[in-house]
Amino acid sequence: MFPRLVQRAFTVTLPAATAVVVAASAAYAEPDPGDDTKPDQLNLAGIIGNVQGLVTGLLIGLATLFLTLGCVRYMMANGDPTATEKGKGAFRNALIGYALAIVSQPALALVKSLVE
Repeated sequence: MFPRLVQRAFTVTLPAATAVVVAASAAYAEPDPGDDTKPDQLNLAGIIGNVQGLVTGLLIGLATLFLTLGCVRYMMANGDPTATEKGKGAFRNALIGYALAIVSQPALALVKSLVE
């Protein structure tokens, strides 16, 4: 019964989450015609700033996915030592992903300061 419940939860939440991510889009504001400076997105520092947000978001998303998979594997282990170790391994991978997300902010900020 429990595996069916998990399967139903994934079949409902995964398409809904995918639809929200795909439907979301950033608003675009036209730069002031009297302003001669380039928009932030066109210079290298702006591009690095955009990549910084993208990298952090992807790392946090992947770490959350591994955390979820680790929880499911650990709960479904039912005392099996190999399955329990696989769940713990997914937890470790999630922690590594969160640590990389935290470290990526200062690392990309350093690169951005070197470029400016």
